[in-house]
Amino acid sequence: MYSRRNENPTTKLLLVAVFLCVCVVQSKICPTLDIRNDIVQLNKLKNCTAVTGNLSIVLLEKVKSPAEYEKYVFPDLTEITGYLVLYKVFHLLSVGTIMPNLRVIRGVDLISYYSLALHEMPHLTQDNFFVITTNSNLIQ
Repeated sequence: MYSRRNENPTTKLLLVAVFLCVCVVQSKICPTLDIRNDIVQLNKLKNCTAVTGNLSIVLLEKVKSPAEYEKYVFPDLTEITGYLVLYKVFHLLSVGTIMPNLRVIRGVDLISYYSLALHEMPHLTQDNFFVITTNSNLIQ
C-alpha cells in the first residue's frame, strides 16, 4: 500500500528544480544584434526574450512584399535595453508585425540622443509603439 508519509522531500525538491530549469531554458537573453541585408538574418531573434544591448535591423531592401515577414514573428521579445534602429526595412507595415510584444526600449545606449530611430521606412503605415513603457528618450 502506498503511503504519502514515506515520500522523500528531496524527491519533491528535485522535481521542482527540474521544472524550473525547463522553464528557464526556453527563455533566451540575446546580446546586441545587427541584422542586415537579408531577411533570413531576422532568425537571430528567434527565442530572444530580451536584447541586452542594441538592436539594428537595416538594409532589408530586397524584400518584395509584406507577406515575407509572416514567418519572422518574435512574440517572446519584450525588451531592448539599448536602442532600436530600423533603416530601409522595405515592406514592413508595422514594427508590431515582427515584434508584437515589445514593451520596453530602455535607452541605456542612445543613437543621436534617441532610443528609437526609424529612418527611410517607405512602407511603414502603422506604429504599435503606444504600448511601450514611457521613456523620456523615446520620442522628443
